[in-house]
Amino acid sequence: MVLSTALVTCMSVSVGQAQTMAQAEGATEQQAPIREYDFDIKAGPLSAVLNRFADITDMQLVYSAEIVQGQSSSGLAGRFSAPQALYAILSEGGFVFEIRGPGMVIINQLSAGDDDAVMLSPTIAMAERPTGVVIDRSNTGRAVIGHEALGALDLGAGDPMDAFDQLPNVAFSEGRFTTSEDNLQSLLPEEVSISGGDIYSNLVTFDGLQTKNYAYDISSDVPAHYDKLGVSTTHMVFLNSGLLEQVAVQDSNISAKYTGFSGGVIEFETRDPGTGFGGSLAGKYSADWLTSYLEGDEEEVGEIDEGTPQNEKYTLSGVIDIPITDKLYSMFGVGYKKSTVQRQISEAYSAYKGATVGTSDETMQFLAKLMHNISDNDTVVLSANITPFNSEFTRSNTYGDDQVAKSLSYMNFVEWRREAGGFSANIKAYFSNSGFKREAPDGFAYYYNQSYDGFYGEPNAATDVCDNERCSVGGFGDIETNQKSYGLVSDFSQKTDFGDLNFGLKWESYKLRSERFNQSSSYSFSYLFQDDDTNIVCADANDPYCIEGAQAIMRRATYPAYDIRVDLNTFDAYAELDGEKALQGFLQNIRYRFGLSATYEDFLENFQLAPRFTIGVDFADHWSLDVGANRYYERDLLTYALQNEKPLFIHENRDYIQDGNDYIVGNDWYLYREFGTTTGYGLSDLETPYTDELTAAVTYFDPDGLGTLRLKGIYRDEKEQISRITTLEETTYFLNGDYRTVDRRIFRAANDGYSTYRGLSLEWNKSFENHFLSLTATWSKTTTSNTDYFTDTEDQYEPLVYIEDPIQAENAETLDDQVIADAIITKDELKIRRAEFSVPWKFTAYWSAKWLEGKLRTSIDATYSPKYTTIEDTGVNRNYDGNRYDVYSVVDRKNRLRANLYAGYVIEFGNDNAVMLTLRANNLFNSRTHTATIGAPYEIGRNFVFGFESTF
Repeated sequence: MVLSTALVTCMSVSVGQAQTMAQAEGATEQQAPIREYDFDIKAGPLSAVLNRFADITDMQLVYSAEIVQGQSSSGLAGRFSAPQALYAILSEGGFVFEIRGPGMVIINQLSAGDDDAVMLSPTIAMAERPTGVVIDRSNTGRAVIGHEALGALDLGAGDPMDAFDQLPNVAFSEGRFTTSEDNLQSLLPEEVSISGGDIYSNLVTFDGLQTKNYAYDISSDVPAHYDKLGVSTTHMVFLNSGLLEQVAVQDSNISAKYTGFSGGVIEFETRDPGTGFGGSLAGKYSADWLTSYLEGDEEEVGEIDEGTPQNEKYTLSGVIDIPITDKLYSMFGVGYKKSTVQRQISEAYSAYKGATVGTSDETMQFLAKLMHNISDNDTVVLSANITPFNSEFTRSNTYGDDQVAKSLSYMNFVEWRREAGGFSANIKAYFSNSGFKREAPDGFAYYYNQSYDGFYGEPNAATDVCDNERCSVGGFGDIETNQKSYGLVSDFSQKTDFGDLNFGLKWESYKLRSERFNQSSSYSFSYLFQDDDTNIVCADANDPYCIEGAQAIMRRATYPAYDIRVDLNTFDAYAELDGEKALQGFLQNIRYRFGLSATYEDFLENFQLAPRFTIGVDFADHWSLDVGANRYYERDLLTYALQNEKPLFIHENRDYIQDGNDYIVGNDWYLYREFGTTTGYGLSDLETPYTDELTAAVTYFDPDGLGTLRLKGIYRDEKEQISRITTLEETTYFLNGDYRTVDRRIFRAANDGYSTYRGLSLEWNKSFENHFLSLTATWSKTTTSNTDYFTDTEDQYEPLVYIEDPIQAENAETLDDQVIADAIITKDELKIRRAEFSVPWKFTAYWSAKWLEGKLRTSIDATYSPKYTTIEDTGVNRNYDGNRYDVYSVVDRKNRLRANLYAGYVIEFGNDNAVMLTLRANNLFNSRTHTATIGAPYEIGRNFVFGFESTF
């Protein structure tokens, strides 16, 4: 939401009073330390000077344009805290200011002889400084997306990940805008690759606590799979963008404080409770009738014989601040999202299920915070975040299969903060839970349609549920994967003559559980039919897979119940010296950050040391150079551990007894076939995957002139990546009463994977008056040996791949950079450019502005990627000289332009109440995304989202 909750003043002083406070600042050890900044602000109009102050401190200044109109300031030069700088800047105009929580300052002007500030409308107060994706001047790998930009960049589903489109070195899935029914319905957070990493290699935190889902299964993308949930995400907590204060994203040069990743770091942050009573409410709505759907090309999708998608989405979020005492404050937030899609049912089943069936995703977020200032130096925070989630699903070609995936995730913590003198401490103890449970019918079967022409027997309502010869019915039962975690996280900082000495300790424990509650079976083999000479008799009248006088299914695949538990304990420690302007003399323009992290986890029993080094120098006016060398270790192997323990399914038979013409079918099943293991995902002696990184950035910083400009390069090599190898091994299995020995494919985990990332980005942004502008251009190249941890890097059974089309060196590489066509090569000789989360060139633009004294807010954001060519597995196999090969081919990706418009108009109701009506037009120019497929022949064109945001 753009509009801020109205808050009561926690500091309101005149400039004269403030000067006395400034002199006392830091005078005693009990006084909390205040960060200092380097200011070099030229004299000029007061509004321009305040904007420069806001750029340097990244604080939100709130004031009315009238009170600074015609006012000037002599500027400011030197190193000061933010309050000291404001005292100096505002010393000539009779102003007062109020600090309203972290990062926000309210400025007012006293009337003659008046000692009290007149409070402004929150609408006008928030109107002065539009924001976007802000470049962090002191940290070259970090960008911050504030609350206002999160709202403006939200595509309509309340997903804060939408704003990542504006970031360099961040890539979304190629299928992000497909119109498949699953995609249109999904309210799961979008997945991203950061600096070439896998989507499961990012560190995701919520208020400083990691929320990574270690049970994430990248292969779990089929909702009706016999043994996979079909709903999975790398995020443990589902968030509504309306409840977030900001999101910080780090793509490189990452502090030693952060561990357990090899991609990037995503930090979701909620704000602290306000000191005064107030609240806000917001909502958004979109539907198919507000959307233009574009048909895919005929060569891509074939002939289209279905109507356009039918879907609807809406979100609601609200926050209220309730002060309890002058030291005890509370905040409560709630978010709600629902997405509904009408699923097209195949013609053969439509007479029985209906032409369409509506299914939905639904999620809520409950957030509560209690903050107690127990002393001048100490604060205690209690936080609870609960997010229930439901996702419905039904297949187009199965009857009686309705299922729902449910989740109840929560993140609860208690936090102690202390700041005294030059020392600060932050300690958190937390407990969290996440996971999904699929509730589905127990038992799947293929019945022969007894109403079908030629079938011997009477029509039957249980079997005749389609117009085909065979009808599928039912599902694969209930399964669940759950992750519980708890931990203790501590961070400390001490100011020294050489900079800030930061250090910390962290212990976290994870308990994963994967469970099938009851045995489930699939009945689809070996049928017994009634004819003129036989009569089917069911010994068990309640047996649904024996139809008296018609048919009986005599073999089934049985999926045993299981309860698998895996534990992981991690221990992390780090120390880092962060010196910005800490040196003196000719070294005063040098800054540095030297850190080392130590990690141990008891699953692989590996201990790692990861150095992190950054050094920077201001080599000319406004110009700086920063270089870094870093190592990151990831932590993501528990999916393999769960998979390794799952029992394989078996085949069971049953017999019949012949009594004259009667075939009496019993319900006693016995083992027919027991499969030897094929998934021995052995995890012993594995190394922890890691990434080595080199980065360099040149930054020009002059907010009064050109703005902030940065050229940054990232060079990454990921090594020891987890992959799968397939070998042929002798195994023994049971078949129809005998034990047999054969060579079978065995899957094992290995450290054979690798990937590389090369990225070069140019970023620019500038704030001036009521405008914020941002432009980025990014070139990147990602190559990998395997696209995920279930992809083979070595396969003794299928070690070769077939190259179908001529592949030029500039399109895809072999080790020798040779041009190949109609050739068979080994997988080891083929470097695959990651096509799913990798675009070679990406350009973005963002412009936000405020007009009519802030009552009208607008923004335009756009992304453009030129056409490019890549190589990928076509999913087709080809027989060649008696052998069967995976076919790789050249794929052309067409250029894409996507521009979006956001507008909001504020209507005031008194001093403390306002509502803003909003409109967002996604894909403003109705451009093709080239994501249409045979299964989803339409693309999302222009789409409108209506909304409102209010404060009270």
